[in-house]
Amino acid sequence: MNNNDYQNEILKLKKQVERLKKSVKKQKYGLVWMDVPEAFEDDVENKLPTLKEVPELAIKNDDGKPLIF
Repeated sequence: MNNNDYQNEILKLKKQVERLKKSVKKQKYGLVWMDVPEAFEDDVENKLPTLKEVPELAIKNDDGKPLIF
């Protein structure tokens, strides 16, 4: 590439940068809260989790009894 080719490429890139700057100024960014119920809300209200003891996974003392906190 010769010097003119580089200058033309630089001009093209500068024009593209200016076009993108204008585009960015027009666009708005941020959080948008939509009034749509979340899928997990129904599960939280209707399905309560329950804990189940798994004796094989219990942490035990030297005497074999489970630890109580």
